[in-house]
Amino acid sequence: MTNAYNKKGSQFFKAIKKLVKNEQKENCDVLFKTLDRISLKEGVHLGLKVAVHEGMGDESSFYTFKENDDTNKDMAPHLFTLEPIPSFLPDLKVEKTEMGAWQVYLLYMSPTVLPWFWHGGYIKREYFFNLPDAGKTKIEPFHAESPLMIPINEIPEPTITAEDDKFIVSCTYWNDWEGLVRETVSIKFLKSGDVKILKPHFKVLRAYDCGICF
Repeated sequence: MTNAYNKKGSQFFKAIKKLVKNEQKENCDVLFKTLDRISLKEGVHLGLKVAVHEGMGDESSFYTFKENDDTNKDMAPHLFTLEPIPSFLPDLKVEKTEMGAWQVYLLYMSPTVLPWFWHGGYIKREYFFNLPDAGKTKIEPFHAESPLMIPINEIPEPTITAEDDKFIVSCTYWNDWEGLVRETVSIKFLKSGDVKILKPHFKVLRAYDCGICF
């Protein structure tokens, strides 16, 4: 389970953990040393909004902002969110390759692996980028009497296929309210050079519901 996409996913997780530890850092452009097939357009920078422990819940997200922009960055319009399809994409320059598409997907799903508070945890996912070649992996969902042991061969590796002007990205994750899920996302490269993420599709490989609500 060590293909190039797993390796880059693991590197991405390590990079964002460092950024979360230094959440006061206004400019997070260093992330693109890891996401090396993506860059920001001229005058645009990357920021990080970390979940606030207030109210009924909150999520974290990356966002883009322009130099000398007086917009309150906690309310920035180009947040990296799953719904609706993210508006940050026009701020990126993406290499038109399988790896470029994979790195766009990593940014797209980043809110699911960043810190959350209370009800924000519904989107929390566990990805499988460091699995051994054989055996089982342990998952500890909320409200479970004992860990779940899932055979490695039930967890497909990430795949990317080219199809005309788009790349089809498929990746498997665990969510406590969905179970083991295979997500498929189409990333389309437009004539303008921009990219667009089409509506994702989901296939439940092993259904599970932890039985509680935040």
